[in-house]
Amino acid sequence: MRVITGFLLFPMACVGFFLITGLVMLLFLRRGTQVMQDSMQRIETLEQKIPSVDHAGGSNPSDTSKTENIAQQPCPACGGSNPPGAAACQYCGRKL
Repeated sequence: MRVITGFLLFPMACVGFFLITGLVMLLFLRRGTQVMQDSMQRIETLEQKIPSVDHAGGSNPSDTSKTENIAQQPCPACGGSNPPGAAACQYCGRKL
């Protein structure tokens, strides 16, 4: 009888160890998801505030990029955009 009790004690201790480890991991994962949700909410509120700050000066950044793209000259070989007056393509190196 003594051998059986000692024999069953080790598996029960292992099961208890795994249960405690699982519960600790579950608590940390729940805490981590709560922290992630809080940070995502902060990011969303900041993203909502940023566009109003960008357009406060009255200039639209997308308008300037359109004029820059018009001044670019395309490469006949690869089609990459290059600044005006460039002697060679920035992407493939061929003469323009």
